[in-house]
Amino acid sequence: MNTIDAPAGADDLSRLLAPRSVALVGASGRDGNLGGAAARLLSRFEFTGDVWVVHPSEQPVAGYRCYADLAALPGTPDVAILAIPAAGIVDAIRQCAEHGIRNVIAWAGGFAEAGEEGRAQQAALAELCRHHGIRLCGPNCLGIINTHTRFTGTFTTALLDMDRLNTGSIAMVSQSGGLSTVSLALAQRAGFGFRYVISCGNEAVLSIADFTRALIRDPDTRVIAMYVEAITDGAEFLRSLHEARQAGKPVIILKGGASEASGRAALAHTGRLAGADRAFDAVIRAAGAIRVDSIEEMLDVALLASTLGTTLPRGPNVAITTFGGGAGVLAVDQAERHGLRAPLPGADTRAWLESRLPPIAAVGNPVDLTPQSVNDPRYLTQLPQALGVLTRDENYDAVLFLSSAMRNREREVIGVVEQLRANSTVPVTVSWPLASPAALEGLRSIGVYAFPENARAARAIGKLTAAGQHATDAMTGSPEADTPVRWEKWASADARSRVISEHDVAAMLREAQLPVAAGELVRAPEDLAHVSAQVPFPWAIKGISAAITHRADAGLLALNIDSVEAAQDVYARYRATADRLGIELEGCYVQQMIKGGSELLFSAFSDATFGVMITCAAGGGLTELIDDAVVVAAPLSVDAAACAIGKLRLMRKRSTTLSDAALAHAARYLADFSLAASTIPWREFTLELNPVLCSDDGAVAVDGLLIIGD
Repeated sequence: MNTIDAPAGADDLSRLLAPRSVALVGASGRDGNLGGAAARLLSRFEFTGDVWVVHPSEQPVAGYRCYADLAALPGTPDVAILAIPAAGIVDAIRQCAEHGIRNVIAWAGGFAEAGEEGRAQQAALAELCRHHGIRLCGPNCLGIINTHTRFTGTFTTALLDMDRLNTGSIAMVSQSGGLSTVSLALAQRAGFGFRYVISCGNEAVLSIADFTRALIRDPDTRVIAMYVEAITDGAEFLRSLHEARQAGKPVIILKGGASEASGRAALAHTGRLAGADRAFDAVIRAAGAIRVDSIEEMLDVALLASTLGTTLPRGPNVAITTFGGGAGVLAVDQAERHGLRAPLPGADTRAWLESRLPPIAAVGNPVDLTPQSVNDPRYLTQLPQALGVLTRDENYDAVLFLSSAMRNREREVIGVVEQLRANSTVPVTVSWPLASPAALEGLRSIGVYAFPENARAARAIGKLTAAGQHATDAMTGSPEADTPVRWEKWASADARSRVISEHDVAAMLREAQLPVAAGELVRAPEDLAHVSAQVPFPWAIKGISAAITHRADAGLLALNIDSVEAAQDVYARYRATADRLGIELEGCYVQQMIKGGSELLFSAFSDATFGVMITCAAGGGLTELIDDAVVVAAPLSVDAAACAIGKLRLMRKRSTTLSDAALAHAARYLADFSLAASTIPWREFTLELNPVLCSDDGAVAVDGLLIIGD
């Protein structure tokens, strides 16, 4: 029997996932009884362990003997499945603890998803389990399926259409039971199988991170697929993703319930640029996980990764082979659309191919083999060797093999694929839209997942490639120094719904030793003459009011002011504007205008799941025009900050690219800013600097806004 290779102790889930004996508590032969349905599934798929039904009636179910209670069982089961309503779960857990049962699956709903009372019941259930050392899967779940031991600890009707459970190396852990079993059914329909299906439900005790760690230790799991809606412990979740990456096991995540952008978007650009879903996307990419948007895409990527094994793409360069020119040309477009490149083969590769392919073949990228290469025995015998040179060409990180109908040469094509993959050091992906059932079965027998559509193949390769690139970018890193800021000087740690004005933000930046344009708050027009000795001309003058955050729109911004007299006129105009708008004017912030340099936006905001996040984006006027932003977790090292800035689209435009010196200054500023922001005590906040001017002489913030609360 295959089991998870895990150490004994509280973290050992091996017996939960691969039990040798199961107690079905509450199962009966009554029509509609979920425990009875599970018993019939265990019998249908011939579970290799013992099944003990527990019910006061003591009537056999699906051929399994029934016992009146847990005390009457012939031994201590590895797993107890509680097929009972929510009201009886807590008492059943106590009975499990009394009889030494430490692994439990609870299907019943009616807990945290059912309102305040349900949340209280779930909290009590979790505390009871932890007190007795019980590993609980659920509640509100569909249970666990292990195809290797044919353990079906579930009542899902999705299994009723299956005569057998295909085995595989993909394990799926899901917060939705329905989506997990649909995914299993679709994989079965494609002729493949999963290793595990784990419906974790409300995660009262065991979380997705716990199950992920167990799957990392399982030698028979190569790929981990997930469906998630909400993460309760962001730090543990991310740690599990990093551990999976270190173990060489790709994690593919389908996310539901993408959160709306923060309500703070009305006050700051950050909410529009970096909603909660973009934060989720950023941190899982940095951990090397793969984000997908549908079950189809999740299965495509998972099946490709599982059948490629450890031979995953090293980079984005792909060689495309085809038996028809049009499909190849279109595949190049599709590949580039998904972040791949299709460079031409090297001169030696080209010469080799031209000497071994039919004269009518086109040697480029794509390589059009033409049907003659398999129809003519002279070329067929040397086709695997001819194509093998592509896998050794340093220009390529992967090969996409496109096949067409080939109904009379399917066996030959399968032979070519088998030899090509066997001798290749780069991944070979196959797309065969019109393959017959026999051809698909032939490919499956040699461990090949054939895509039914070329674009889907390109998308899957692109996803696997991008995951490696994001992970090796090391987007987050350890800070190099500590920069304490006494944030409580401006607001208490429990402050709510407060806007901190720009002059105070400037003071915060100075305390964090972050350069900011010179400026002074002036509360009366007669003080402007004194300020002229402290702040050089020309000035930008900004009307300060907690009620106004977009000053230009309100008429409270004036630029290129070059005299005290002009400044006094501006002050008078601002007073009149404030009276007209019915707002209180705290004063005018007089700031030295700094010209030159590229404008960037740096901001920090609090994410409920992952903590403090950092956004860098196009700044100044471009912020309103383009959605060009990168989101990363704080704090950042200087190298990680440079990497984040380098990912902006504006950095790829020659006219706006920062020089090496300017980029170095910007990266240092962003790293120091992220370190300071990571110590901010407020539960909800947005701190935005827009713009930060970056040039060869340094980086300096020109404008700042801090919003506490929502």
